[in-house]
Amino acid sequence: MFRFWLRKELRERVGNRIEVTTDNNMVDGLLVEVAKEYIVIEIDDSYSDGNLLYIVIREINNVWDPAVS
Repeated sequence: MFRFWLRKELRERVGNRIEVTTDNNMVDGLLVEVAKEYIVIEIDDSYSDGNLLYIVIREINNVWDPAVS
């Protein structure tokens, strides 16, 4: 049930910069896509353009949208 509401909320934020934490990683970047089982974030690490990171939704511990804060 929680994943349903998380996907719904994240779909409203596609195109925004977000920060996502998992058990062993913290990632920030542009939210590109929200699928049923994963999200796609475009990482801006200043070394290369367009690095896409796929994160499984069930692994997400926290999502922060700096635009809302």
